[in-house]
Amino acid sequence: PQTTVETLSGRRRLELPASVALSTAERLQRLGVTAASPSELDLLLAPIVVTCGRLRAAGWGPTWTNESALLAHLATQPEAGSRTSSTYTAAGATAAVIGTAALVRRARRRRGR
Repeated sequence: PQTTVETLSGRRRLELPASVALSTAERLQRLGVTAASPSELDLLLAPIVVTCGRLRAAGWGPTWTNESALLAHLATQPEAGSRTSSTYTAAGATAAVIGTAALVRRARRRRGR
């Protein structure tokens, strides 16, 4: 559950409309802040859940638990407060401000028409 993710990561949930999350992810990728494709967010917006009953019946078993996979991922990320993390945070905040300013300008122009 979400509370487990928040506890393991030490981070809080940030809920955004899908359109805002996707456009921000696109900007961050264009700026080179992240290599992740914005389309990866689709898996978070509408996760694919399938049963693995047939796989287990055939002898398969998972190598990772959800928790161990999350912890392995977090181990590859810069520590919060590190210089690299701070750089990414600053770049992300800058991109968000620039994007918001562009949206505000566009809205003002449309109202002025």
